Amino acid sequence: MKPQQLHEDRFLKILWNDETHVIGIDWKEGTSSMTDEDFKKELTLFADHVEKKKAHGILVDVKNFRHRPGPDITEWRVKNISGRYYAGGVRRFAFLFPEGVTAPHMESSPGEKFATRTFNGAEEALAWLKAAANGDPAQIVREFLDALGAKDFKALRSLIDEKVSFKGPMDAHEGAASFIDAMRKLGPMIERINVAKVFVDGADVCAIFDFVTNQPSIGATPSAEWYRVEEGKIKSMKLFFDARPYEALFKSGATAG
Repeated sequence: MKPQQLHEDRFLKILWNDETHVIGIDWKEGTSSMTDEDFKKELTLFADHVEKKKAHGILVDVKNFRHRPGPDITEWRVKNISGRYYAGGVRRFAFLFPEGVTAPHMESSPGEKFATRTFNGAEEALAWLKAAANGDPAQIVREFLDALGAKDFKALRSLIDEKVSFKGPMDAHEGAASFIDAMRKLGPMIERINVAKVFVDGADVCAIFDFVTNQPSIGATPSAEWYRVEEGKIKSMKLFFDARPYEALFKSGATAG
């Protein structure tokens, strides 16, 4: 389906795809004369459209963006715009860079609850954004495990509900803050996560994976985890693994990192 143009001015076009629930900005070269106040007005206008359309994903094409935002813009954006995006339904935000140019690694700013990634190809970006629109539980769980293996705790936080519950053989957590704090403490021993299989039954997802550590006494731990995914967020997790090697390691105090 061809995107519908919602708005156009000298700085941008705002585009909407009703099928994917992705809304986008196509910045123009006229942004070379843009001021920070102009930039704020444009983002405020865009946020109005995001809320009206209840978009699930945002695609921002920056190949013609020429403005250099001032040092206070990020803080202003998080305070005044990002919350509106999330409240409107946005769960993923993609920046589109020109092909042949190495897209810089970008993450969501502190305080933003949606995931952010950069892409060089529109098709790849849209596929990632559409997963949020579809609320694909298996994809969300895979991204969760990828983020945990990479120790990308910001991305990890964007994929779980604020009131997420976690229960495992060794501990339990209620709420995102408690869970993320525990994962950060575990981080120094994480080597990677090798996913073997993901099973889906509606909103329930089961992942079978090896939790690979840098601890010689543990190595790789075969694990299974049951997730409940609703509205694009992980609501609950139940983890199953043999905890005895970890209990012995923690009791000895001989951890790496």
